Amino acid sequence: MSEEIQTSLDSQGRIAIPTAIGNRLGLSKGMTLIVEEDENNEIYLSIQKESPVLVDKKGILVVKSMSKSDLTNIVQQERDRRIFDLMKQTIHEDIT
Repeated sequence: MSEEIQTSLDSQGRIAIPTAIGNRLGLSKGMTLIVEEDENNEIYLSIQKESPVLVDKKGILVVKSMSKSDLTNIVQQERDRRIFDLMKQTIHEDIT
């Protein structure tokens, strides 16, 4: 069952969730909520189910988590950027 309420931001940009809804959802002080915006500028609020896990990778802490979206394009863009940087570096080394 979906419930809609209206609330406003306070002077510090915070929103208040009515106590009855917070109790029903099991919300408590210090919990993390996820705020997401879609392409229609609609905002969704969800409860972070589990704390992210930190993994030590050769002295660097990395967050181990699941992505909520497809990372295919992001990975391809990063690969293209790295290839472009290597090509620029190679051309620069050939010139000098």
